[in-house]
Amino acid sequence: MEHSKVIRYPLLSVFLILLFFFSPRLMAHPHSFIEMDTTLVTDNHHLTGLNYVWVMDPMTSADILYDLLKTQEDSPQWKKQAASVMANIIGQSYFSELYYQNKKQPLKLFPDEYRMTRQGLQIVMSYQVSLLHPIPLEGSTIDLLTYEPTFFVSMAYTGSGKLHLSKPSESACKLTLVEAQPSDELKNYALSLDTGETPDDDLTLGRQFAQRVTLQCH
Repeated sequence: MEHSKVIRYPLLSVFLILLFFFSPRLMAHPHSFIEMDTTLVTDNHHLTGLNYVWVMDPMTSADILYDLLKTQEDSPQWKKQAASVMANIIGQSYFSELYYQNKKQPLKLFPDEYRMTRQGLQIVMSYQVSLLHPIPLEGSTIDLLTYEPTFFVSMAYTGSGKLHLSKPSESACKLTLVEAQPSDELKNYALSLDTGETPDDDLTLGRQFAQRVTLQCH
């Protein structure tokens, strides 16, 4: 993965949380789409962090870029918008759940680094976050789910080559992607929701449609 200069994250208050900007759409859930590329970062035979690259769909990107059309990526206005988007991601616990031997694992509060870039008409948000406690790889099963709870935003791995280990030499480990299997009832419910409606809180609708990344090591 090619790396450009990153922005070191300042200790912004989580009260700066700003939701991604969504334009009204005449369609059922989801309303916005993010394509993900994830690297599981390993060091000394431990899982130590997650490196995400999220590519937002053109409509969602247009909302974020509305006031940034004539700004450069190193401008204060651009950096301020990037910090706002990152603050939202932090406020939602990185939209991620990480499990080791079926026990949920904490991530550090602030990312190690992040950057927001422009790729044609799309915004790309890249960041790396460390685990609070590194996980030994040997004999481990590690699961990762990344989703937006209300399913307003579809967060998915599309195509091949979207999952990586930072050290491919970890030959004893295997990465697999498991597609969600929501019931027909849940699918129909998601499709029935109008643009302005939110699903029942207790459903955690996004989780029902979330792909599961599994890392198994011998």
